[in-house]
Amino acid sequence: MSVVVGVSHPRGRLSETKQPQQAPRARDVDPFAGGGEMGALMRSTDWSRTKLGPVEDWPMSLKAVLGTVLSSRFPMLIWWGPELLHLYNDAYRPILRDKHPASLAAPAAEVWAEVWEVAGPLARGVQDGGPATWVEDLQLLVTSGTMAEETYFTFSYSPIPAEGGTIGGVLNTVQETTAKVQGERQLRMLHELLARADSAQSEQEAYGIAAEVLATNDLDLPFVLLYTLDAHRTEARLAAAAGLPADDHPCKPARIALTPAEENASWPLHEALGAEHELIVENLGERFGPLPPGRFGARPERAIVLPLVRSSPGAPYAFLIAGLSPHRAFDDRYRRFFQATVDQIAGAMAGARAYAVERERAEALSEVDRAKTVFFSNVSHEFRTPLTLILGPVEDALASADKALSGESLEAVHRNAVRLLKLVNALLEFSRAQAGHFQVSLEPVDLATLTAGLAGSFASVVEAA
Repeated sequence: MSVVVGVSHPRGRLSETKQPQQAPRARDVDPFAGGGEMGALMRSTDWSRTKLGPVEDWPMSLKAVLGTVLSSRFPMLIWWGPELLHLYNDAYRPILRDKHPASLAAPAAEVWAEVWEVAGPLARGVQDGGPATWVEDLQLLVTSGTMAEETYFTFSYSPIPAEGGTIGGVLNTVQETTAKVQGERQLRMLHELLARADSAQSEQEAYGIAAEVLATNDLDLPFVLLYTLDAHRTEARLAAAAGLPADDHPCKPARIALTPAEENASWPLHEALGAEHELIVENLGERFGPLPPGRFGARPERAIVLPLVRSSPGAPYAFLIAGLSPHRAFDDRYRRFFQATVDQIAGAMAGARAYAVERERAEALSEVDRAKTVFFSNVSHEFRTPLTLILGPVEDALASADKALSGESLEAVHRNAVRLLKLVNALLEFSRAQAGHFQVSLEPVDLATLTAGLAGSFASVVEAA
């Protein structure tokens, strides 16, 4: 006989004793619930044809972790089993590039063959019982189509416990930091260009500084050429270069004629002169021959041509030609970087021009000051001479008994007084010249008469000496 024992409920009803709930069995758990597009893809996958086997045979630990991964909005990846088979969420798909969906349930060493030399030992260390890892801004060349793309990742590998106390797989939480790393690198270059451009004392020096600074960012700028246009805009001359051999190379001619005939033989600057935006030049190897390989061994095959203008809109006065990285797609972010670079170089050129104008102005003022000094020094001597020639006869006359001034002495005094008056008038003319009202009036002079008059002025002084 069994007795059902109840307890009094606050409302006076009896509550029956509840049997403890049984833990859900592994085959009853749906790991794909709420998994977004990847959850839908996994539900439609015939797992019995994969290395993971039927879903109902999956261990509970895998199902639990996969449910958490699929519901997360942070990029997460599960590597399960000895072969580290791929299971991932929607947020992780962009990291795979064109490897998705073939990467689903595929071994990690096959999916990431190009980077497994770096990532493999880290994952295997965790799988073998080592501690979780943490790597920040790791550079990896990930295959994307036919390109080895320059990428950066911050990630952590953590062990996933399985039944029996073993490690069933590795949880990879990852964030791609490519845009951050490349953006910081480009900002450092632009800041250095701005800082160093202030020291440029001429446009030519500014072009050289720009090329030196741009050469420090060879990952974004495999090579750089700066060409200036002549006054008639019929020829471009090489002002600076970086990232290319020091000797002559077909891709950096000293001069480029801006004619349609030069379009295929050299850089298409004639076409760029009339373009409203940047110009992309393809197949550099066919046009110029092999270019020097970059840091990762690939040669640039494309370049961008951008005009430098003093105002927008305005006619170009120079061109920046830069190689495009073979490890980056030419997207809006890359395009904005080139435009910022051109704007920075144009600013450096404006500063160099302003410095040159100010220097010329200072030199002109200094020359005026030197001319003034020489002029007044000469005038002082010129004033002293006639005054001396006037004072000599006057002092002689004052020393005489009758204190009279007559004859040649009187003529000498008059002649030198007239000369002194001319010097005073000359000073007035100099003031007028500074004010911009000076007009030169040339008149013929009898040189013999002038010379005789000058010599006669010194006659009394010579006799006295």
